[in-house]
Amino acid sequence: MKKAPKILFGVLCTLFLTVGAPVQAHHSVAAEFDANHLVTVTGTLTRLDWILPHAWMYVDVKADDGTIQHWGFQTPTAFRRQGASARGYFTVGEQLTVTAMVARNNALKGYIAFIVLPDGRKLSMAGQL
Repeated sequence: MKKAPKILFGVLCTLFLTVGAPVQAHHSVAAEFDANHLVTVTGTLTRLDWILPHAWMYVDVKADDGTIQHWGFQTPTAFRRQGASARGYFTVGEQLTVTAMVARNNALKGYIAFIVLPDGRKLSMAGQL
């Protein structure tokens, strides 16, 4: 009978360690952004945040009424893995044209599909950098 508490303790410790292990999760792009609703905007790149695993690009866009809209665009993970940060594609202050899936909550943010650089090059966020 004295072995039962030790066995139970061992089982409970094993369960605790197994269940308590960290779980790595990733958000769903489709949950946050609407693939059926693309927007194309042209504006000035104001900031780049190279945050793993994605990068965020911030672009100021002049709206039809003359106000400035501050857009944030998330890049796919392949964008960073393929060396975009090291290749110097972007310079703060330059004009970019961004096509992106818009946020489902109507925030001024999107998930990038394409970027057209000032020299006319088109970067596909599907992996062709």
